[in-house]
Amino acid sequence: MPGSILGTRVVRTEDPELLRGGARYVGDLPLDNPLFLVFVRSEMPHALINSIDTADAAAMPGVVAVWTAAELDVPPHHGMVKVHDDFARAPLATGRVRFVGDAIVAVFAESPSQAATPPTR
Repeated sequence: MPGSILGTRVVRTEDPELLRGGARYVGDLPLDNPLFLVFVRSEMPHALINSIDTADAAAMPGVVAVWTAAELDVPPHHGMVKVHDDFARAPLATGRVRFVGDAIVAVFAESPSQAATPPTR
């Protein structure tokens, strides 16, 4: 099929540099006061989202922001390739998660561990 990417060999020219330690990753960049992002992901498949309370997470030490789809405010869109209009999705789940691991909330913090530490009650 013309234009199909299925079954087409992809030569990855960046691999040798990455594997030999010559490449730079984002974590290697000398950034001033970087933030770290962790996604809170669904533990349930095809589940309704009734509400999301981010207050406890936002109050955690080092947490700078906690965003749901409402705060992110990015409309549904297609990824790399449009398959069908029905497949457009927002980056963070709204209303329903579709699969285990679906991103629901984005937590921004001063360190990776602060972003990933769940609030305790």
